[in-house]
Amino acid sequence: MRESLLETFDEIYVLNLHGSAKKQEVVPGDGSKDDNVFDITVGVAIALFVKLPPEANLRAKKKPAILHHADLWGLRKNKYDWLNGHNATSTDWTTFTPDAPDFRFVPRNAKYEKEWTAAWSIREAFVVSGNAIKTERDRVSIHFTRKEAEIAVCDFRTLSIEELRKKYELDKDSRDWSVDRAKKDTLDNPGGKLFAPILYRPFDVRHTWFSGKAKGFIGTPARDLMNHLLGKENVALCCLRQARRGQTDTFFAAQGLICKDIVSIFDIGTVFPLYLYPNGETEEQAELVPHENGRRPNLSADFVKQFADAVGLKFVPDGRGDLKKTFGPEDIFNYIYAIFYSVSYRERYAEFLKLDFPRVPMTSDRVLFSRLCQRGARLVALHTMKEFGLDDVPFDVPGESVVEQVVYVPPQAAGIAPPERPGLTAGKMGRVYINAKQYFEGVTPKVWEFRIGGYQVCEKWLKDRKGRALGADEIEHYQRVVSALAETRTLMAQIDSLINDHGGWPIK
Repeated sequence: MRESLLETFDEIYVLNLHGSAKKQEVVPGDGSKDDNVFDITVGVAIALFVKLPPEANLRAKKKPAILHHADLWGLRKNKYDWLNGHNATSTDWTTFTPDAPDFRFVPRNAKYEKEWTAAWSIREAFVVSGNAIKTERDRVSIHFTRKEAEIAVCDFRTLSIEELRKKYELDKDSRDWSVDRAKKDTLDNPGGKLFAPILYRPFDVRHTWFSGKAKGFIGTPARDLMNHLLGKENVALCCLRQARRGQTDTFFAAQGLICKDIVSIFDIGTVFPLYLYPNGETEEQAELVPHENGRRPNLSADFVKQFADAVGLKFVPDGRGDLKKTFGPEDIFNYIYAIFYSVSYRERYAEFLKLDFPRVPMTSDRVLFSRLCQRGARLVALHTMKEFGLDDVPFDVPGESVVEQVVYVPPQAAGIAPPERPGLTAGKMGRVYINAKQYFEGVTPKVWEFRIGGYQVCEKWLKDRKGRALGADEIEHYQRVVSALAETRTLMAQIDSLINDHGGWPIK
């Protein structure tokens, strides 16, 4: 559409008034409030499309339109005042010609765009990818425990449609989900072998019943994709093509079934499995490295060849190499994950990360490659909870462990009550209270505030369990999450330090 507009008109003026509550926009620089000019949640722009008469058109034939762009930030009153005092002639425009293939109507940083476009898009590096599971009815399909999932499936097998609607507060059916089809799915697949864990949010493993049938108990199960992950030795990268709120931190490693809201409740997560298991050949899979050990790496043969040429190592099609003479698909995955968890990568390419899938810059520095693989491997192990961090996160006060109200009290002198939290005392490293008496100790402010995509992880995990009593395994799980996030921050700093020590960006 943008390309067509550029071909149709001679000049285009776009004044972006911003004010998007959905993107939580603030004024760049000082972070002050950015209002919408209307009482709506989406941002607003004024666009002027100019078509000149033939005798006044000085453009070369078929040349695309010139685009003029400007931004207006701040309070609503200030925006109104500015708009009342300016017109197109008196506005300070940035003038440019949008480039293929996206023809974006916003100016881009030409300094970094060339190195960005030279890197491999993750969508091209991984041949097979797709949207994660969309249940259509989370309250029916997603549960905290297997027992609760079993109860739901039993209900769908035994209760009437009217009883199900009442118990699960189900109103109208949708195109991809109906009570009748969900009920039929559970009846067509008797037995208890289809219950499985599902990653619902970062570090938040819940339970579901997965037959793989589309428009059944789960509306959009992404069966062909999930069959490579369910019950398999595999790992997947989850990210977004475009974050509605403009985040640049929407990356998470996962195993098993994966929910669409894995990194953002506003956007559908895309899943890139590292390995593909025999599941019927497709035309896409012809581009892959050949099978070995019953599975093949889900990596483009051209991408692997270019990577091998760059780093000067021989590729082995399964597992990890020795990083001296060989490297494998897991090394590539770990390297990519380390790059995506580089703060400097996210900052340098922020404007591009907000618009499309991330890209993978390659390095010819074998030492840097090896060290980034090591950090990436540790990050993957922490995030999939195969390994645990070393931080101690005590939960020592006895009680019923019911999550009543989640309150973070930052560290102060031990025993002194913060004035804004009367009755709640602070520890030496910060406390997360789940009720008036019980708390997790040793949660630093930086870890408490740590975000993965749209979620503040430490807060979100507990708030989702409000009203529930935490069992011993859940308490231990949360302690490990806090510890994993603390080490994640350390590893992110190490990754940036390594990149800086080896010449900085762009990496070579």
